[in-house]
Amino acid sequence: MLIGIVILLVVMTPLGAFCAGGAVPSLNEFYDVTINGCPQRILVQSNDESKPVLLYLHGGPGSSLLTLSHLYSEKLFDDFIFVNWDQRGTAFSYHDGMDGILVSEVQIQDDALELSRYLMRTFHKEKIFLLGHSFGSVIGLRLAAEHPDCFFAYIGVGQVIDYERSVAITYDWLHETLEKAGDTAELRRIEADRFPYIDLVIKYGGHHRLSLDLEQLKTTSPWYYDGYTNLANKGLAFSQYWVGHNLETNPAPLRIPRVGLGPTCDLQSLSTPSIPSSRSPGRSTWRGTCRGSAMAATR
Repeated sequence: MLIGIVILLVVMTPLGAFCAGGAVPSLNEFYDVTINGCPQRILVQSNDESKPVLLYLHGGPGSSLLTLSHLYSEKLFDDFIFVNWDQRGTAFSYHDGMDGILVSEVQIQDDALELSRYLMRTFHKEKIFLLGHSFGSVIGLRLAAEHPDCFFAYIGVGQVIDYERSVAITYDWLHETLEKAGDTAELRRIEADRFPYIDLVIKYGGHHRLSLDLEQLKTTSPWYYDGYTNLANKGLAFSQYWVGHNLETNPAPLRIPRVGLGPTCDLQSLSTPSIPSSRSPGRSTWRGTCRGSAMAATR
């Protein structure tokens, strides 16, 4: 059976276009659901429960967008039951004492499948829509390829396709940027490993517009509380360490060679005629995991 797949390579939409403060959706539930024995937090929002479910798979591993969701998700509520999920070990789905051995790419993929089936049962849907971002795009594309019976369509944002090619494109951009900035210390750092470290990509505006203070924006979320930043940071470090540590449990050829810097993979073999694909490059985006091997770098 064929399913549709749309891959969007990082569309940088102005956050101001989705201002907070709109009407609260009629369905607005924030709760834990036990997935494969592990309590995990989901946010379910919609104005019409007859609409299809759209499940969002965040990046990272461990990079929750749940406390930024109020800035962009409002326009989805009339057309979807929008589900934002903190994956096992991430932010609201992290707790002290978690077993890190159970936090792996394979386990997160299985959790995503079970959550999809839970949503299908709960809302009486034959299938759902699936959206994966960055690390979540690895999980999402594989799920779409292996379980087309569960999904109407797959949408990839910051889609991982060819990691090595992505790193090369990002490295060239960052090297040029550091040379222009005269940042010799950081030039020596990236030249030593020939790797575009994400902190430098962020610092020099290759991740998001520097005018956006993402941490401050999170504090405007209705789900934010005083201890949230500490919780999210602990979950981020925990998830990135254990997903990287548990490489041997990952399905070949997906690998994460540097913890938290994105999967190594060539997913083009999954873009077969059974999964139609459409790709659109992003603008001003230089994060390594977001570049496709077939896409020319754009600025």
